[in-house]
Amino acid sequence: MRAAHIRWFLSLVVAVECLSSQEEQPQHVLDHLKELMRLAKESLEGPERKDMVNGLGRLKRESISKSCRELVGRYLGPEAVNLFKDCYDARGKIVHDGEPPKDFDLGSYTPQLDHLVSQLLIAVVTSS
Repeated sequence: MRAAHIRWFLSLVVAVECLSSQEEQPQHVLDHLKELMRLAKESLEGPERKDMVNGLGRLKRESISKSCRELVGRYLGPEAVNLFKDCYDARGKIVHDGEPPKDFDLGSYTPQLDHLVSQLLIAVVTSS
């Protein structure tokens, strides 16, 4: 049951990610990134250069975490944002470490996240 529970939990987080839209950073941030990319292109070579330039390029848009929190907050309010943040943090631990944080009760959070996603889907669809 645990593996199935983890898959359910992760799919719920992904559902919110799919609904979100990563906005472009403000112009002053883009200007700084452009300069950093120029410096990386001038001073690095090979795979390091490619990795650095690609990484900096991804910073042109806000993080998926931030865009998800903003979406949840816009439609469901600050309590839902707090719940989603806890779940998103646990998702990171699951994806990168293979298991949820020790103090994270997957059995308790998953139904709450399921309810949040259901409410969010209804709110997004009915507001369009």
